[in-house]
Amino acid sequence: MKVLAIDTSSNICSTAIVEDGKVICEMHNESEKEHSQTLMPMIKKMMDSNETKLEDTNLLACGVGPGSFTGIRIGIATIKAFSDAKNIPMVGIESLEALAYSALIKKGKKDCKILSMIDARNENVYFAVYRFHKGVLSIYKNPEVRNITDTLNYIDLLKPLYIVGDTNQSKIEPLIKAISSKEHAEGKETFKHEYIREDLPTMAEAIGIAANEKYKLGTITDSSSVSPMYLRKPQAERQLEGQEIEKN
Repeated sequence: MKVLAIDTSSNICSTAIVEDGKVICEMHNESEKEHSQTLMPMIKKMMDSNETKLEDTNLLACGVGPGSFTGIRIGIATIKAFSDAKNIPMVGIESLEALAYSALIKKGKKDCKILSMIDARNENVYFAVYRFHKGVLSIYKNPEVRNITDTLNYIDLLKPLYIVGDTNQSKIEPLIKAISSKEHAEGKETFKHEYIREDLPTMAEAIGIAANEKYKLGTITDSSSVSPMYLRKPQAERQLEGQEIEKN
């Protein structure tokens, strides 16, 4: 089972080949060039270096956001073109879910909760909470965009908790201590939480692992179901609406 995975949802464009649940090749680029210029040459270089052809892959995967509106569209369009050309199934992986998988890759597959966050600016984050139990990752709190401190309303410390992604530890830590104190006052045993921010796999690696898991679970759908995840409107559209309000 071989997966070609790409991610263009952030400043770092990344690609990976995952075979039977293991990353066998990965490349990423932090160039100032647009992802539309760097993605295809990077995919070709990676596949050539691994002596792999597109038709050798069994599944195509890409990040669907939240993240850069333009970047997400580039990634989805690329994978859909590959899928249509070679009749290879494809799957879209949410960026927050990929972050949760990156935490599991980093820390090992043990029962836990995972709070995934991506900076949405102005003290807001895109976030979701996941539960890993008996080898399966499932959604516990659906993705939303909220103030960073509001995200903690959806976690508890009764199981190990990993916090992964864009985090402001100085804002979060006092609130977590308050949650822990409340649980102790009620006679409950809490677990220590852990921030995971360094030496994480690239998003493409995590997307490839997530896609492989979904394939094993039989949850792969057709390409028509793959679309960008937009939790809020693009900045240009929000600015335009603001200007309209001011005019009125």
